[in-house]
Amino acid sequence: CDPNDDDDEEEEEEDEFGRELNWSTGRNPDRVGVVHEPMDQGSCGSCWAIAATGTVEANVARHSAYDAFESYVRENVEGGETTDVTDASGDDDRADAAIVARNAESSALTAALLSVQELVDCDVEFDQGCTGGNPLLAFYFLHRYGLTSAGRYPYLGRQDKCHAKRVMHPVATVESWGVLTPNHEDNMALVLRYIGPIAVGVNGADPSFLAYRGGVFDSPDCGQDANHALLVVGYGEELIPIGDGDDAADADADDGVEGGRESVRYWIA
Repeated sequence: CDPNDDDDEEEEEEDEFGRELNWSTGRNPDRVGVVHEPMDQGSCGSCWAIAATGTVEANVARHSAYDAFESYVRENVEGGETTDVTDASGDDDRADAAIVARNAESSALTAALLSVQELVDCDVEFDQGCTGGNPLLAFYFLHRYGLTSAGRYPYLGRQDKCHAKRVMHPVATVESWGVLTPNHEDNMALVLRYIGPIAVGVNGADPSFLAYRGGVFDSPDCGQDANHALLVVGYGEELIPIGDGDDAADADADDGVEGGRESVRYWIA
């Protein structure tokens, strides 16, 4: 028996999502998708509200899963209230708790279909409805007022007056939020892996971006000014050719380079 086998298994488990993760599917640590189907914003410039709402929905689902896991372990694992919820005593206990958590996560996501229209209509102190806005500024509104459900306050695709009676009973609120360091992809990947989806700003003016239908988008004409908001839900890696001829064939298979191809991270939004 090789004493290093256990270390290898732990490293393999830890790296399972090091290269590929997607919160819109089950390809994530929770094994459950925490993102609703993409919505059509229509002619309203509400992308900022859609992205901000998506981050809240995902976090509601994930927090519900943790609460369910914690509750199950405390009630069913020997040790009761003194149990460390991060270390269920046996594989069976942990597996049962994980099933309970996943079910709670799926149910919470269904319940947390939040109102984008509330942000469009009511968050007028910092954002400008269908004219545009900033997901970061939207969190100040979310912290103060929360969001009601999309069923109670449905999306119109245009800005309307704020319907105060509809927002009296929020489904979710925000306690805290943060801003990522610019141009730091490793930090972005860590936040995606351990916290969840991220609202980002991109430049969507490139005609080829407007015609995007799928796959990895890459354009040398992409501008630096953000004019569109997206919800980044994961990442992956793609091997792309580097160099020509003998130089490519002789490339070393380290530092992200393998057989004349370079490993490049891409984002899933």
